Amino acid sequence: MTRAVSISQLYSKKRKLLRLAGVWHELLGVIERKGSMIIWGQSASGKSTFTGLLVKELCRLERVLWDDFEEGDSYTLKLSFERVAMQEVRSRVVLLDKLPLADIHKVLDKPKSPNIIVVNSLQHAQINKHDYLELTRQYSTKKWIWLSHAEGKEPEGRLARFIRYDSNEKIYIEGFTAFSASRSSASVPLAFVPELAAKYHGLTFDQFNQLPTKPNNP
Repeated sequence: MTRAVSISQLYSKKRKLLRLAGVWHELLGVIERKGSMIIWGQSASGKSTFTGLLVKELCRLERVLWDDFEEGDSYTLKLSFERVAMQEVRSRVVLLDKLPLADIHKVLDKPKSPNIIVVNSLQHAQINKHDYLELTRQYSTKKWIWLSHAEGKEPEGRLARFIRYDSNEKIYIEGFTAFSASRSSASVPLAFVPELAAKYHGLTFDQFNQLPTKPNNP
């Protein structure tokens, strides 16, 4: 049964918020530590590099569970993590090798389990809308970050498009630059590999923020 909430209750409720620093705040604003975020982009757009860098920033605040269906425990994932120096936060990241989301409760039900879950990718996880809604309702106090392939500039597939509308933060990656649409604030695009973003975007590059700490390679 739906419970009515007064305006006073809405205003006074204490919420768990993630306050990111610097250019990350300008990209995403203040994030509530629950609900969904979706990140999508074409292959070789820098999506994996961006996600790794974002996870490192989030690790300042929370532990992260990364369930990788697309690459798993592979050499390419190792290279991706090396590019962003993920070893700097190794004690804050739990990596799962293609653990089915139907079994993720085995990890999330443990005491002090990570509060942020990255799923790479939505298409390889092979879930449907019902599965998505059940997961996000069962673990409604946790933050879900979904990586998705792209069709043009849109997330690929009906479920990915549904999650985009359901998400508080929607991040499109193109040319090593993140473009965010957030329900909580306006955003400034972030060039997370500045030298490659400048080559891709040309004269428009000066409209973007730049990440001060560059990855080793794109």
